[in-house]
Amino acid sequence: MSVASGATFSATNDTISGDSAGQGVSGSFTAGNQGTGGGLSVSGGTAILASVTIANDSANGDGDGISNQGGHVTLTATLIDEGPSRNDCGGTQPSDGGYNLEYGGGICIASDHHENPVLGPLQNNGGPTQTMALSASSPAIELVPKADCPATDQRGVTRPQVGDECDVGAYEAGPPSTALSPLSLSFSSSTLGASTPSQSVTVTDDGASSLSVGAVSLSGPDAGDFKVSSDGCSGQNVLALDSCTVSVSFVPHGLSTATAKLSISDNAADSPQQVSLSGTLALVSPRIVGPLGIAAGGVSFKLHCGGPAGSECVSTATLSAVEQLQGGKVVIAVARRAKKRKRTVTFAKFTAKIRRGQTKRVALKLDRSGRKLLKSLGKLRLKLMIFSDYGSKHVEVATRAVTIRAAIARVQSRGQAGRRG
Repeated sequence: MSVASGATFSATNDTISGDSAGQGVSGSFTAGNQGTGGGLSVSGGTAILASVTIANDSANGDGDGISNQGGHVTLTATLIDEGPSRNDCGGTQPSDGGYNLEYGGGICIASDHHENPVLGPLQNNGGPTQTMALSASSPAIELVPKADCPATDQRGVTRPQVGDECDVGAYEAGPPSTALSPLSLSFSSSTLGASTPSQSVTVTDDGASSLSVGAVSLSGPDAGDFKVSSDGCSGQNVLALDSCTVSVSFVPHGLSTATAKLSISDNAADSPQQVSLSGTLALVSPRIVGPLGIAAGGVSFKLHCGGPAGSECVSTATLSAVEQLQGGKVVIAVARRAKKRKRTVTFAKFTAKIRRGQTKRVALKLDRSGRKLLKSLGKLRLKLMIFSDYGSKHVEVATRAVTIRAAIARVQSRGQAGRRG
Protein backbone atom coordinates (compact mmCIF):
# COMPACT_ATOMS: atom_id res chain seq x y z
CA MET A 1 0.00 0.00 0.00
CA SER A 2 1.45 3.36 -1.05
CA VAL A 3 0.34 6.74 0.36
CA ALA A 4 1.52 9.67 -1.76
CA SER A 5 1.99 13.30 -0.76
CA GLY A 6 -1.29 15.00 0.18
CA ALA A 7 -3.18 11.69 0.54
CA THR A 8 -4.62 10.27 3.75
CA PHE A 9 -4.98 6.57 4.47
CA SER A 10 -6.86 5.19 7.50
CA ALA A 11 -7.13 1.54 8.49
CA THR A 12 -8.87 -0.13 11.45
CA ASN A 13 -9.10 -3.89 12.00
CA ASP A 14 -7.06 -4.78 8.91
CA THR A 15 -4.34 -7.34 8.23
CA ILE A 16 -1.47 -6.57 5.87
CA SER A 17 0.61 -9.67 5.27
CA GLY A 18 2.78 -11.30 2.62
CA ASP A 19 3.35 -8.13 0.61
CA SER A 20 6.65 -7.11 -0.94
CA ALA A 21 8.19 -4.02 -2.47
CA GLY A 22 11.02 -4.16 -4.99
CA GLN A 23 12.26 -2.00 -7.80
CA GLY A 24 9.06 -1.69 -9.79
CA VAL A 25 7.52 -4.81 -8.22
CA SER A 26 4.32 -4.59 -6.17
CA GLY A 27 2.72 -7.13 -3.87
CA SER A 28 -0.97 -7.71 -3.27
CA PHE A 29 -1.34 -4.62 -1.07
CA THR A 30 1.33 -2.40 -2.67
CA ALA A 31 1.30 -0.07 -5.63
CA GLY A 32 4.43 1.61 -6.96
CA ASN A 33 6.39 1.38 -3.70
CA GLN A 34 9.69 1.54 -5.60
CA GLY A 35 11.38 -0.81 -3.15
CA THR A 36 10.41 0.71 0.21
CA GLY A 37 7.68 -0.23 2.70
CA GLY A 38 6.72 -3.82 1.93
CA GLY A 39 3.51 -3.48 3.96
CA LEU A 40 2.96 0.28 3.80
CA SER A 41 4.93 3.02 2.05
CA VAL A 42 4.19 6.65 3.00
CA SER A 43 5.77 9.36 0.85
CA GLY A 44 4.64 12.72 2.17
CA GLY A 45 1.09 11.57 2.92
CA THR A 46 -0.71 10.66 6.16
CA ALA A 47 -1.45 7.14 7.45
CA ILE A 48 -3.52 6.41 10.56
CA LEU A 49 -3.51 2.78 11.70
CA ALA A 50 -5.57 1.40 14.62
CA SER A 51 -5.84 -2.28 15.61
CA VAL A 52 -3.97 -3.36 12.49
CA THR A 53 -1.74 -6.42 12.06
CA ILE A 54 1.27 -6.11 9.74
CA ALA A 55 3.43 -9.22 9.32
CA ASN A 56 5.56 -11.27 6.93
CA ASP A 57 6.21 -8.46 4.44
CA SER A 58 9.47 -7.59 2.70
CA ALA A 59 11.13 -4.74 0.84
CA ASN A 60 14.39 -4.36 -1.09
CA GLY A 61 14.71 -0.89 0.29
CA ASP A 62 13.79 0.78 3.56
CA GLY A 63 11.24 -0.74 5.98
CA ASP A 64 9.87 -4.24 5.41
CA GLY A 65 6.72 -3.37 7.36
CA ILE A 66 6.34 0.41 7.13
CA SER A 67 8.47 3.03 5.34
CA ASN A 68 7.76 6.66 6.20
CA GLN A 69 9.55 9.08 3.93
CA GLY A 70 8.52 12.62 4.87
CA GLY A 71 4.96 11.71 5.76
CA HIS A 72 3.07 11.30 8.99
CA VAL A 73 2.17 7.86 10.41
CA THR A 74 0.22 7.22 13.63
CA LEU A 75 0.04 3.76 15.16
CA THR A 76 -2.50 2.76 17.85
CA ALA A 77 -2.95 -0.80 19.17
CA THR A 78 -1.12 -2.00 16.06
CA LEU A 79 0.94 -5.18 15.84
CA ILE A 80 3.97 -5.33 13.54
CA ASP A 81 5.85 -8.61 13.20
CA GLU A 82 8.36 -8.78 10.34
CA GLY A 83 10.68 -11.06 12.31
CA PRO A 84 14.12 -10.46 13.82
CA SER A 85 15.90 -10.53 10.45
CA ARG A 86 13.78 -7.76 8.93
CA ASN A 87 13.01 -4.16 9.76
CA ASP A 88 9.54 -3.37 11.09
CA CYS A 89 9.91 0.29 10.16
CA GLY A 90 12.21 2.55 8.15
CA GLY A 91 12.47 6.32 7.68
CA THR A 92 10.76 8.79 9.99
CA GLN A 93 9.53 7.29 13.25
CA PRO A 94 5.72 6.98 13.50
CA SER A 95 3.72 8.81 16.15
CA ASP A 96 2.74 6.67 19.12
CA GLY A 97 -1.00 6.34 19.71
CA GLY A 98 -0.27 3.80 22.44
CA TYR A 99 -0.58 0.06 23.06
CA ASN A 100 1.48 -1.09 20.06
CA LEU A 101 3.56 -4.26 19.87
CA GLU A 102 6.39 -4.96 17.43
CA TYR A 103 8.84 -7.75 16.79
CA GLY A 104 11.76 -7.24 14.43
CA GLY A 105 14.67 -4.96 13.60
CA GLY A 106 14.38 -1.30 12.69
CA ILE A 107 12.36 -0.21 15.71
CA CYS A 108 9.20 1.76 14.88
CA ILE A 109 8.52 3.32 18.29
CA ALA A 110 10.95 2.91 21.18
CA SER A 111 8.19 2.86 23.81
CA ASP A 112 6.31 -0.03 22.16
CA HIS A 113 6.16 -3.55 23.56
CA HIS A 114 8.96 -5.47 21.87
CA GLU A 115 8.12 -9.18 22.06
CA ASN A 116 7.29 -12.07 19.77
CA PRO A 117 3.46 -11.97 19.34
CA VAL A 118 3.37 -15.69 18.41
CA LEU A 119 1.15 -15.18 15.38
CA GLY A 120 -0.56 -17.96 13.47
CA PRO A 121 -0.54 -18.10 9.65
CA LEU A 122 -2.74 -15.93 7.47
CA GLN A 123 -5.85 -18.09 7.08
CA ASN A 124 -9.59 -18.36 7.50
CA ASN A 125 -10.26 -17.98 11.22
CA GLY A 126 -13.90 -17.10 10.67
CA GLY A 127 -15.39 -13.91 9.33
CA PRO A 128 -15.31 -12.60 5.75
CA THR A 129 -11.53 -12.16 5.38
CA GLN A 130 -8.37 -13.99 6.41
CA THR A 131 -6.64 -13.11 9.67
CA MET A 132 -3.62 -14.09 11.74
CA ALA A 133 -4.62 -15.58 15.09
CA LEU A 134 -2.88 -14.88 18.37
CA SER A 135 -1.76 -17.96 20.28
CA ALA A 136 -2.91 -18.39 23.87
CA SER A 137 0.56 -17.34 25.10
CA SER A 138 0.82 -14.19 22.97
CA PRO A 139 1.93 -11.06 24.84
CA ALA A 140 -0.40 -9.07 22.58
CA ILE A 141 -3.42 -10.34 24.54
CA GLU A 142 -5.21 -7.91 26.86
CA LEU A 143 -2.96 -4.88 26.40
CA VAL A 144 -5.48 -2.29 25.15
CA PRO A 145 -8.08 -0.62 27.41
CA LYS A 146 -11.63 -1.22 26.25
CA ALA A 147 -12.15 2.50 25.65
CA ASP A 148 -9.27 2.54 23.14
CA CYS A 149 -10.28 -0.39 20.94
CA PRO A 150 -13.02 -0.88 18.34
CA ALA A 151 -16.18 -2.81 19.29
CA THR A 152 -15.20 -5.83 17.18
CA ASP A 153 -12.12 -7.28 15.52
CA GLN A 154 -11.57 -7.78 11.78
CA ARG A 155 -13.84 -10.84 11.75
CA GLY A 156 -16.68 -9.20 13.66
CA VAL A 157 -15.84 -10.89 16.98
CA THR A 158 -16.77 -8.75 19.98
CA ARG A 159 -13.99 -6.94 21.83
CA PRO A 160 -12.91 -7.54 24.52
CA GLN A 161 -13.37 -11.29 24.92
CA VAL A 162 -11.80 -11.59 28.37
CA GLY A 163 -11.80 -8.97 31.10
CA ASP A 164 -11.85 -5.26 30.27
CA GLU A 165 -8.85 -5.11 27.92
CA CYS A 166 -8.60 -5.87 24.22
CA ASP A 167 -5.81 -7.45 22.20
CA VAL A 168 -3.29 -5.66 19.99
CA GLY A 169 -3.83 -5.99 16.25
CA ALA A 170 -6.73 -7.02 14.05
CA TYR A 171 -7.47 -10.31 15.86
CA GLU A 172 -9.17 -10.68 19.24
CA ALA A 173 -8.28 -13.93 21.01
CA GLY A 174 -10.63 -15.73 23.34
CA PRO A 175 -12.40 -19.01 24.04
CA PRO A 176 -15.08 -20.55 21.83
CA SER A 177 -18.69 -19.91 22.77
CA THR A 178 -21.84 -21.61 21.59
CA ALA A 179 -25.16 -20.02 20.64
CA LEU A 180 -28.16 -22.22 19.83
CA SER A 181 -31.22 -21.15 17.87
CA PRO A 182 -33.89 -22.01 18.75
CA LEU A 183 -33.57 -23.26 22.31
CA SER A 184 -36.66 -25.48 22.07
CA LEU A 185 -38.60 -27.41 19.44
CA SER A 186 -42.27 -28.38 19.59
CA PHE A 187 -43.88 -31.03 17.39
CA SER A 188 -47.41 -32.27 16.73
CA SER A 189 -48.38 -35.50 15.00
CA SER A 190 -51.65 -37.26 14.25
CA THR A 191 -50.18 -40.69 13.45
CA LEU A 192 -48.48 -43.13 15.79
CA GLY A 193 -45.10 -44.32 14.54
CA ALA A 194 -44.97 -41.85 11.63
CA SER A 195 -42.21 -39.23 11.44
CA THR A 196 -43.10 -35.54 11.37
CA PRO A 197 -41.28 -33.03 9.13
CA SER A 198 -37.88 -32.15 10.56
CA GLN A 199 -37.08 -28.97 12.45
CA SER A 200 -33.53 -27.56 12.60
CA VAL A 201 -31.30 -26.17 15.33
CA THR A 202 -28.48 -23.83 14.31
CA VAL A 203 -25.24 -24.09 16.31
CA THR A 204 -23.14 -20.91 16.04
CA ASP A 205 -19.67 -20.22 17.39
CA ASP A 206 -20.07 -16.69 18.72
CA GLY A 207 -16.73 -16.81 20.51
CA ALA A 208 -13.25 -15.89 19.27
CA SER A 209 -11.69 -19.28 18.52
CA SER A 210 -12.80 -22.45 16.75
CA LEU A 211 -15.58 -24.54 18.25
CA SER A 212 -14.88 -28.27 18.17
CA VAL A 213 -18.19 -30.14 18.15
CA GLY A 214 -18.24 -33.66 19.56
CA ALA A 215 -21.30 -35.90 19.64
CA VAL A 216 -24.96 -35.05 19.07
CA SER A 217 -27.36 -37.20 21.10
CA LEU A 218 -30.90 -37.49 22.44
CA SER A 219 -31.66 -37.99 26.12
CA GLY A 220 -34.59 -37.82 28.50
CA PRO A 221 -37.65 -39.90 29.36
CA ASP A 222 -39.05 -40.02 25.82
CA ALA A 223 -35.85 -39.87 23.75
CA GLY A 224 -37.11 -42.81 21.70
CA ASP A 225 -39.96 -40.67 20.36
CA PHE A 226 -37.51 -38.32 18.61
CA LYS A 227 -34.98 -38.86 15.84
CA VAL A 228 -31.93 -36.92 14.64
CA SER A 229 -32.83 -36.75 10.95
CA SER A 230 -29.66 -34.94 9.84
CA ASP A 231 -26.43 -33.98 11.60
CA GLY A 232 -24.07 -31.41 10.13
CA CYS A 233 -22.27 -30.72 13.40
CA SER A 234 -20.80 -33.89 14.93
CA GLY A 235 -17.03 -33.95 14.55
CA GLN A 236 -16.95 -30.53 12.90
CA ASN A 237 -14.56 -27.65 13.62
CA VAL A 238 -16.75 -24.54 13.48
CA LEU A 239 -14.86 -21.30 12.94
CA ALA A 240 -15.67 -18.12 14.84
CA LEU A 241 -19.04 -16.69 13.75
CA ASP A 242 -19.71 -19.73 11.53
CA SER A 243 -22.44 -22.27 12.19
CA CYS A 244 -23.70 -25.80 11.55
CA THR A 245 -27.16 -27.36 11.80
CA VAL A 246 -28.82 -30.41 13.37
CA SER A 247 -32.34 -31.50 12.39
CA VAL A 248 -34.79 -33.45 14.55
CA SER A 249 -38.15 -35.11 13.86
CA PHE A 250 -40.88 -36.52 16.12
CA VAL A 251 -41.94 -40.17 15.85
CA PRO A 252 -44.65 -40.72 18.51
CA HIS A 253 -44.97 -44.15 20.09
CA GLY A 254 -47.30 -43.20 22.93
CA LEU A 255 -50.45 -41.18 23.49
CA SER A 256 -49.07 -38.77 26.09
CA THR A 257 -46.90 -35.70 25.49
CA ALA A 258 -43.28 -36.70 24.91
CA THR A 259 -40.31 -34.72 26.22
CA ALA A 260 -36.57 -35.08 25.64
CA LYS A 261 -33.33 -33.15 25.21
CA LEU A 262 -31.09 -32.71 22.19
CA SER A 263 -27.54 -32.59 23.59
CA ILE A 264 -24.52 -31.21 21.71
CA SER A 265 -21.06 -31.60 23.21
CA ASP A 266 -18.26 -29.19 22.30
CA ASN A 267 -15.17 -27.49 23.69
CA ALA A 268 -17.01 -24.45 25.05
CA ALA A 269 -16.97 -23.94 28.81
CA ASP A 270 -20.72 -24.65 29.23
CA SER A 271 -20.77 -27.90 27.23
CA PRO A 272 -22.96 -29.80 26.63
CA GLN A 273 -25.47 -27.51 24.95
CA GLN A 274 -29.11 -28.60 25.17
CA VAL A 275 -32.32 -27.97 23.27
CA SER A 276 -35.68 -28.88 24.84
CA LEU A 277 -37.91 -31.13 22.73
CA SER A 278 -41.63 -31.73 23.13
CA GLY A 279 -44.06 -33.67 20.99
CA THR A 280 -47.81 -34.12 21.18
CA LEU A 281 -50.00 -36.66 19.45
CA ALA A 282 -52.98 -34.72 18.14
CA LEU A 283 -55.78 -37.26 18.45
CA VAL A 284 -57.90 -37.64 15.33
CA SER A 285 -61.21 -38.57 16.93
CA PRO A 286 -64.55 -39.35 15.34
CA ARG A 287 -67.85 -38.20 16.83
CA ILE A 288 -71.40 -39.43 16.66
CA VAL A 289 -73.68 -37.09 14.71
CA GLY A 290 -77.47 -37.28 14.71
CA PRO A 291 -79.69 -39.66 16.62
CA LEU A 292 -79.14 -43.35 17.22
CA GLY A 293 -81.45 -45.79 15.47
CA ILE A 294 -82.33 -49.46 15.60
CA ALA A 295 -82.02 -51.85 12.67
CA ALA A 296 -82.90 -55.54 12.91
CA GLY A 297 -81.86 -55.98 16.54
CA GLY A 298 -78.91 -53.62 16.55
CA VAL A 299 -77.87 -50.00 16.57
CA SER A 300 -77.13 -47.67 13.68
CA PHE A 301 -75.55 -44.22 13.78
CA LYS A 302 -73.34 -41.79 11.87
CA LEU A 303 -69.65 -41.17 12.61
CA HIS A 304 -67.93 -37.97 11.44
CA CYS A 305 -64.14 -37.49 11.20
CA GLY A 306 -62.92 -33.97 11.91
CA GLY A 307 -59.15 -34.43 12.11
CA PRO A 308 -56.39 -32.32 10.48
CA ALA A 309 -55.93 -32.20 6.70
CA GLY A 310 -54.66 -35.42 5.19
CA SER A 311 -55.64 -37.52 8.19
CA GLU A 312 -58.22 -40.23 8.71
CA CYS A 313 -60.10 -41.65 11.65
CA VAL A 314 -59.57 -45.34 12.32
CA SER A 315 -62.48 -46.16 14.60
CA THR A 316 -63.83 -49.21 16.37
CA ALA A 317 -67.41 -49.36 17.64
CA THR A 318 -68.56 -52.01 20.11
CA LEU A 319 -71.91 -52.90 21.63
CA SER A 320 -71.38 -54.48 25.04
CA ALA A 321 -73.64 -55.54 27.87
CA VAL A 322 -74.39 -53.47 30.94
CA GLU A 323 -74.66 -55.59 34.08
CA GLN A 324 -78.24 -56.73 34.65
CA LEU A 325 -80.08 -59.12 36.92
CA GLN A 326 -82.80 -61.75 36.49
CA GLY A 327 -84.32 -63.39 39.54
CA GLY A 328 -81.62 -61.80 41.74
CA LYS A 329 -78.80 -63.41 39.81
CA VAL A 330 -76.22 -61.67 37.60
CA VAL A 331 -77.07 -62.53 34.01
CA ILE A 332 -74.47 -60.28 32.32
CA ALA A 333 -71.29 -58.98 33.97
CA VAL A 334 -69.33 -55.95 32.85
CA ALA A 335 -65.63 -55.28 33.51
CA ARG A 336 -65.14 -52.95 36.45
CA ARG A 337 -62.21 -51.08 37.93
CA ALA A 338 -62.03 -53.31 40.96
CA LYS A 339 -59.68 -55.88 42.41
CA LYS A 340 -61.67 -58.66 40.80
CA ARG A 341 -62.35 -57.86 37.17
CA LYS A 342 -65.28 -59.54 35.43
CA ARG A 343 -65.39 -60.09 31.72
CA THR A 344 -67.27 -57.79 29.36
CA VAL A 345 -69.73 -59.43 27.01
CA THR A 346 -69.51 -57.85 23.55
CA PHE A 347 -72.35 -58.60 21.16
CA ALA A 348 -71.20 -56.50 18.18
CA LYS A 349 -68.02 -54.94 16.86
CA PHE A 350 -67.21 -52.92 13.77
CA THR A 351 -64.07 -51.11 12.56
CA ALA A 352 -64.22 -48.29 10.01
CA LYS A 353 -61.77 -45.90 8.32
CA ILE A 354 -63.18 -42.45 7.70
CA ARG A 355 -61.35 -39.68 5.85
CA ARG A 356 -61.21 -36.19 7.26
CA GLY A 357 -64.42 -34.26 6.71
CA GLN A 358 -66.43 -37.35 5.79
CA THR A 359 -69.32 -39.02 7.58
CA LYS A 360 -70.00 -42.74 7.52
CA ARG A 361 -73.06 -44.70 8.65
CA VAL A 362 -72.27 -47.62 10.92
CA ALA A 363 -74.65 -50.46 11.75
CA LEU A 364 -73.96 -52.76 14.70
CA LYS A 365 -76.08 -55.89 14.75
CA LEU A 366 -76.38 -58.15 17.76
CA ASP A 367 -74.68 -61.48 17.30
CA ARG A 368 -76.46 -64.79 17.92
CA SER A 369 -75.84 -64.80 21.65
CA GLY A 370 -77.07 -61.23 21.93
CA ARG A 371 -80.25 -61.92 20.03
CA LYS A 372 -80.88 -65.02 22.16
CA LEU A 373 -80.40 -63.10 25.38
CA LEU A 374 -82.63 -60.26 24.15
CA LYS A 375 -85.39 -62.75 23.43
CA SER A 376 -84.96 -64.30 26.84
CA LEU A 377 -84.86 -61.08 28.86
CA GLY A 378 -87.14 -58.94 26.75
CA LYS A 379 -84.68 -56.04 26.81
CA LEU A 380 -80.95 -55.39 27.01
CA ARG A 381 -79.18 -52.44 28.53
CA LEU A 382 -76.06 -52.08 26.38
CA LYS A 383 -73.09 -49.76 26.16
CA LEU A 384 -72.14 -48.33 22.78
CA MET A 385 -68.43 -47.40 22.85
CA ILE A 386 -66.48 -45.61 20.12
CA PHE A 387 -62.69 -45.92 20.09
CA SER A 388 -60.01 -44.17 18.04
CA ASP A 389 -57.35 -46.65 17.01
CA TYR A 390 -53.67 -45.58 17.02
CA GLY A 391 -51.72 -48.64 16.01
CA SER A 392 -52.08 -51.11 18.86
CA LYS A 393 -53.49 -48.43 21.20
CA HIS A 394 -57.18 -47.57 21.55
CA VAL A 395 -58.64 -44.40 22.99
CA GLU A 396 -62.28 -44.30 24.05
CA VAL A 397 -63.78 -41.10 22.63
CA ALA A 398 -67.56 -41.58 23.04
CA THR A 399 -69.94 -43.68 25.08
CA ARG A 400 -73.70 -44.05 24.90
CA ALA A 401 -75.99 -46.14 27.13
CA VAL A 402 -78.55 -47.93 24.95
CA THR A 403 -81.63 -49.95 25.82
CA ILE A 404 -82.91 -52.39 23.19
CA ARG A 405 -86.32 -53.98 23.67
CA ALA A 406 -87.39 -57.22 22.02
CA ALA A 407 -91.04 -56.31 21.55
CA ILE A 408 -90.68 -52.65 20.55
CA ALA A 409 -88.17 -51.65 17.88
CA ARG A 410 -86.85 -48.49 19.46
CA VAL A 411 -83.74 -47.28 21.19
CA GLN A 412 -83.46 -45.17 24.27
CA SER A 413 -80.08 -43.44 24.44
CA ARG A 414 -78.31 -41.28 26.86
CA GLY A 415 -75.07 -39.44 25.84
CA GLN A 416 -72.06 -39.50 28.02
CA ALA A 417 -68.84 -37.51 27.78
CA GLY A 418 -66.00 -39.40 26.05
CA ARG A 419 -63.00 -40.38 28.05
CA ARG A 420 -59.65 -42.08 27.38
CA GLY A 421 -59.36 -45.74 28.25
